[in-house]
Amino acid sequence: MYAARHARTTLGAAVAMGSLIATLLGSPGPARAEFGPDLCLAQKAKAWGTRRQCERAEDAKAVLHRSADRAKCLTRFRDTMATLDARAEQGGFPCRFRNNGDNTITDFQTGLMWVQLRGRDGVASADLLDVDNRYDWKTALQVAADLNGSGPFPPTMITPVPGNGGYADWRLPNFLELATIKDASAPGCGAPGPLACVDAIFEATIPGGYWSSTSFDAVSVWWAHFGDPTLIGLSVKDQFLSVRPVRTAF
Repeated sequence: MYAARHARTTLGAAVAMGSLIATLLGSPGPARAEFGPDLCLAQKAKAWGTRRQCERAEDAKAVLHRSADRAKCLTRFRDTMATLDARAEQGGFPCRFRNNGDNTITDFQTGLMWVQLRGRDGVASADLLDVDNRYDWKTALQVAADLNGSGPFPPTMITPVPGNGGYADWRLPNFLELATIKDASAPGCGAPGPLACVDAIFEATIPGGYWSSTSFDAVSVWWAHFGDPTLIGLSVKDQFLSVRPVRTAF
């Protein structure tokens, strides 16, 4: 009887040891996600977080009057982004924009989040996200404030805008920010018709002028034309142009 129990114990130990060895040698486990658009964007989001953490650490050094080097944070960030872009290009898929499903588009290259406009039926409306709306510059600034629920009108007069991500820091983009989403390679860019010089993920976009927040002087402001690959210009503040609010995502 003792011999039988000993044999069973020895056999059990052997099975357990075999299982442990198989695990150590790489037995099948949870499959790793294949490098594709989602994983690429996730790694870019992580890179932004690493950059900001690095910058905060360098800022803390400066407060303590120690040698600080913010530039190294940017260098490492750019190297990481370049590597991810190269892998995406090799894989043949895009790795820049994400439709967040709440009327916002995140640009992982610049760290900006843009409002996704809608409508495009040629009729303006009270909907602040209606792409057909055009405003003078002062009102354009107010549109972003209204998206934040802090516009110049009483709350009961603000048209509800469902699905703007729940953020409260929307603003009119400066001229350089506005220029970052202008895409001369977009299909139909510069040709007569309804297509605009912007990535298709933005969907409804008027191929015309969009306000920036960058003033040139007391009466004129810079704008970018999304129906032409290179056209930019100045306009007096009482002219009516389109608006696409933005916020900092990372």
